[in-house]
Amino acid sequence: MFFILSTALFCNCTTPECEKNGYKCETNGACVASTSVIEGQEQHVRLCIQKEKLIPPGQPFYCLSAEGLMNTHCCYSDYCNSIDLRLPTVTNGPGSGQDWGPVELTAVVAGPVFVLCVLVLLGLFLFQHHQRAYGHRQRLEVEDPSTEHMFLAKDKTLQDLIYDLSTSGSGS
Repeated sequence: MFFILSTALFCNCTTPECEKNGYKCETNGACVASTSVIEGQEQHVRLCIQKEKLIPPGQPFYCLSAEGLMNTHCCYSDYCNSIDLRLPTVTNGPGSGQDWGPVELTAVVAGPVFVLCVLVLLGLFLFQHHQRAYGHRQRLEVEDPSTEHMFLAKDKTLQDLIYDLSTSGSGS
């Protein structure tokens, strides 16, 4: 008794090309069952995909579903695509963000921007206030060595100081 090892996979097929084979197809890739909505009507499709078209390996594009539009199932055993898939309904749960109107979206964007601007202005105001209140103290505390001769010594009078300032210093 001889057994022939075959890598062929048999699938159900609903495409017009499969009508002549009794709505069956043979592939070396995957069986696909898909349900989608076309022009308001739910359409069920079963077909074969060749191994060369299963790109990228592991999660082929042909086997991906689109939420609310198409539900696709790929399988790898004989006639495994005879299942009935239902199209999942898209639900907008609370917090999905799709139930927000333009006013809410504007508030969400403008609110933090406004708060940031207020904080920057408050920071600038406090900085200026600090500079006005405490800036003169720094200037008074700085000692300029060139002004030390302007202070009156114990043995000098105000008249001596005025005389010193009014002379040119060149012997007069």
